Amino acid sequence: YSAGLMATTTIGAGMFALPYVFQQAGVLTGLFYLIILGAVVGFAHALYMRTLARVRERSRLLGLAAEYWGAWGRRIALLSIVGGLLFVLVVYLILAGRFVELLLPGSGPWGLAIFWLAGSLPLLVRLKRLVASELLGGLLMLGIILLIFASGTRADSFASFSVARFEHFFLPFGIILFALAGWTAVEPVFDYGDTQGGSRKQLAWGMWAGTAATAVLYLMFVLGVAGSG
Repeated sequence: YSAGLMATTTIGAGMFALPYVFQQAGVLTGLFYLIILGAVVGFAHALYMRTLARVRERSRLLGLAAEYWGAWGRRIALLSIVGGLLFVLVVYLILAGRFVELLLPGSGPWGLAIFWLAGSLPLLVRLKRLVASELLGGLLMLGIILLIFASGTRADSFASFSVARFEHFFLPFGIILFALAGWTAVEPVFDYGDTQGGSRKQLAWGMWAGTAATAVLYLMFVLGVAGSG
């Protein structure tokens, strides 16, 4: 459950930029960042989980920044965390507007408002049901990625991609980091593990496994898109 929740929370809007990044920077460059940043992000997730266990969960990320870094640390963390999450939500609303228009042509802002409302409803349910709905959504995303991979992947999927383009070496850094970052899943995974009696070691391995699975699914998505029309 911890691995599944980690993966389903992480997979998101960043995935749609990855085929372009691999095409511009080259296959080896994209793989390099996917592997290295996957390891770094997985370590950061596990470290944050261990921190929550060490402080007995008396504070979350913003509270920990305020406690150990003082007033200036709290301001920086507030700007980084809240500002970052707001920008992520804006990205989702932009993407959702495109998808809703495809599904419901002419819906306009009403379709986007319905998506926003439906996406906010899970905040009202209990943690156990939230985990179940998140895992269900993850299974649907997994099915879509596998369908794209199976229908689009060919032996020469990367034929039109360069091996590496050093002039674009740093292009994938921010995009792949954004796509792999799933720190918002660490707290619910920690909470759910406590309610289910899971050990800290199991939860840490679950986070590593979830981040690794995310990287593999991203690569499958890129292969599927690269080999498609």
